[in-house]
Amino acid sequence: MLDLFTIFSKGGIVLWCFQSTNQIFTSSVNALIRNVILQERTGVNTFDHNGLSLQYKLDNEFDLVFVVAYQKILQLSYVDKFLNDIHLEFRDKYKNELTDGKYFLEYDFVDTYNDTLQAAEEWSKLQSKLPKQMRTFEESVKSKKTVASMIERKGEEKLVKTAKKKEVNFRDEGIIIIPRNKKVASPLPPFSPKSQENGLIDEETLVANRAKLAKKLQKKKPETK
Repeated sequence: MLDLFTIFSKGGIVLWCFQSTNQIFTSSVNALIRNVILQERTGVNTFDHNGLSLQYKLDNEFDLVFVVAYQKILQLSYVDKFLNDIHLEFRDKYKNELTDGKYFLEYDFVDTYNDTLQAAEEWSKLQSKLPKQMRTFEESVKSKKTVASMIERKGEEKLVKTAKKKEVNFRDEGIIIIPRNKKVASPLPPFSPKSQENGLIDEETLVANRAKLAKKLQKKKPETK
């Protein structure tokens, strides 16, 4: 239910106005003009003031402003459609007068206003009864990627937390994660004191370790049929 609909020029001349209540809307409309329209705030077509929601549409060709006002607590999904439709109706009907700058005429616009508003309300009711539109293939793929990335991130976070609680032991076979305070068998025999002199491994021990590792890896290979 719209409380106010008005059409006025950017010069402040009211061309047409309809009110469904006795409420005075002057302060709210002036606030809209002062805080939004005159400041040319792009991307903003809704303004709240004194418990009212005001939506507007500009016609830059004829320097007109179309404004509707309704109670802020209401959720009116048809207002955007109504503003677009009523704007086209008014332009088409009075294009010649607007071109000639005849802003002081009595515009007979009641029937057009009522018909356009009723059509917008009926459209809104039909839209609310329609089933939710199925997502497109692209949207579904995008959603799957998003979910997959979330799972991957959670897995990475869990791995980081696990790694912080454990010690990492680097050996020739790769990285072995060893829980704290828990002993595990070494995958390779310990180095002899001789092999650890000056922090280096002697060539004999190194060759022996490589041979043992090669045998161990060969046993792990699956048998081919």
